[in-house]
Amino acid sequence: MGQNRDNEQLQAVSAFIDQGLIDEVLGVVKSGKEATVYCCATSSRSAPLLAAKVYRSRNVRRFSNDAVYTAGRQRQGHRREARAMENRSRFGREAAFEKWVADEYETLSILHRAGADVPEPIAMSGPVIMMEYIGDAGEPAPPLSSVTLDRDEADGLFRRLLHNIELALASDRVHGDLSAFNVLYRPGAPCIIDFPQAVDPRFNPNALALLGRDIENLHGYSGAMASAPTPHASPATSGGGSCGRSCRRASATPPDLAGWSSKTRRGEKASAALHCCSMVSHETMRRVLQEHVDAENAHDRGRVLATYVPEGPEFDDVPTGRRFTGGDEIIGNYRNLWDGFPGLVRRIDRWTFGDDGCVIELTLSGTHDGPYRGIPATGRKLELRIAAHFAFDERGLIKRETAYYDSLTFMRQLGLTK
Repeated sequence: MGQNRDNEQLQAVSAFIDQGLIDEVLGVVKSGKEATVYCCATSSRSAPLLAAKVYRSRNVRRFSNDAVYTAGRQRQGHRREARAMENRSRFGREAAFEKWVADEYETLSILHRAGADVPEPIAMSGPVIMMEYIGDAGEPAPPLSSVTLDRDEADGLFRRLLHNIELALASDRVHGDLSAFNVLYRPGAPCIIDFPQAVDPRFNPNALALLGRDIENLHGYSGAMASAPTPHASPATSGGGSCGRSCRRASATPPDLAGWSSKTRRGEKASAALHCCSMVSHETMRRVLQEHVDAENAHDRGRVLATYVPEGPEFDDVPTGRRFTGGDEIIGNYRNLWDGFPGLVRRIDRWTFGDDGCVIELTLSGTHDGPYRGIPATGRKLELRIAAHFAFDERGLIKRETAYYDSLTFMRQLGLTK
C-alpha cells in the first residue's frame, strides 16, 4: 500500500518532467503525514534544484482539527462546493483537498511578493506544488529545531521571524502552526515553510488564538536556545490564548484582526498584536532581576551589564535627580556605591509584576567604609529600604531602572544630618 502511494506521488511529479520544468527526481527530502517533499534537478531555471511538495490524498493525510483552520474559507466558493465540504461528502472531501493545496500555493505567492522569508512558489498541478529548493543536493537546509545557535544569532533570528509574522499579518495571513520544526535554517536568514493551514484573520475567528500560539512557540524555542523571554504559557485555544489575555490587559479594546480596511491599518494592527503577544513573562523578569541583584552583590560589572539592553539603558535616581544613560554611566554609579560600601548586600523583600515591568522592594545593608561621592568614610552602618521599578524590552532585558528611597534617612544613617 505504501509503495503504491509512493508511485502515485512520483507519477504526479512526472507531469512536470513532461512539461520541461524539471529533468528528474533526485530523491526524498522529507516525508511526513501531510506530504512528501522531493528534490528535483532542473535545467530550465537559473537554480539547479527545485522542491516538489506532493500532498497525500485526503483519505491518507491528517491535519489535527482542520475546522480551526478552515473556518471562513468557503466565503467565496460555489454554494454547492461549500455545502459539500460542510457535509463532508466524497465530492466535498475532494474539493476541500484541492483547496487545501491551492491555499498553500496562494499564501506562498502572497508572502513571497511581500518580501517574507518563504520559498518562492513556481508552479502547481493537482496535489503538487513546485517551489524553490532550500539547501543543496547533498544537504538540504535543516529545520531550526535541529540547529544550535549562539545567543546573538538566536536573538537576531527571533526578531527576524517576528518581522515575518508582522509581514504576514499585513498581508492578511497567520501561519497557524509555526514552530522551530517548520522553519528551515540557512546562514543569515530563516525560511518559513508549510502554509496549508494558514488563515485569513479577516474571516477566521480563531486567528488571534493561532497567532498567539505561533508566537508562544517561537518564544519557547528562543528561550530554550538563548535564554530569551517566554510568554505566559497557556492553551492558545482557551479564551483566546495568552495573546488574547495580553491584549485585554494592555487595552480596553484589544486589537481586532477582522475588518481591516487598508494596508496601512493592517500594518498598525499587526504591530499592535505583536506587541501584545511579546510581553515578558513574570518568570523571566524574576530570573533576570535575581541575576541583576546577585551581580550587584558580587560587584561583577560584566554580569550587571548583561542584564541591561545594550542599546542605551537608563538608570534614574529619583531622590537626587540624577539620570545615568548607557552602560558606562550606569556602572560608574554602581562603582561609587561599591567603593563607599564594599560589603553592601541587597536583599529582595517583595516582587510586584506588571505586563512589561516589575517593582521590587529591597533592603540595602552595609557599612560606610570608603569614600562615597566625596563623602569620606564614616564607619556608620546603613540599612536602607528602596523601591525600584524595572522596565523590560521584548528580549527580557532591563531597558530602564528607576530607584526611589528616602534620601534624608540615608543622610541620617551616615551621621551627616539630624
